[in-house]
Amino acid sequence: AAEAAVHGSFTMEYLLMGITTLIVLAGILAAYLMYMKKRSIPEKLAQKHPFSYRLLLNKWFVDELYEKIAINPLHALAVFSWKGIDVKVIDGLVNGTARFFMRCGGALKSIQTGYVQKYAVSFLFGAFAVIAYYLYLR
Repeated sequence: AAEAAVHGSFTMEYLLMGITTLIVLAGILAAYLMYMKKRSIPEKLAQKHPFSYRLLLNKWFVDELYEKIAINPLHALAVFSWKGIDVKVIDGLVNGTARFFMRCGGALKSIQTGYVQKYAVSFLFGAFAVIAYYLYLR
């Protein structure tokens, strides 16, 4: 009894399957008559009901609606993410960091000459500066 309440009766299922089969067969017969036997019927229907013909011809305008509701906003979001966030923010940070260190390297490369004598003099000058600071300025 509990299963019958959930699933319904077999008679109703067979009745609905029969009705569905009849509707499908009627559609096949109508299409056969309209497009194989009397090819003037679709043209007359299109002239008599232009709105319905255009609506059905354009598939209820589902594709156009989908393009306006989903595709165009997502495309705009993708372009904004690409040009606004990726190019300006992410690439700007990466390229700005690279430019900063290139400039620092360019400024510091004149200090590094490869001559040990210059390094020793610089070291001694720095050591004297630290000693002088602790002796006299502190």
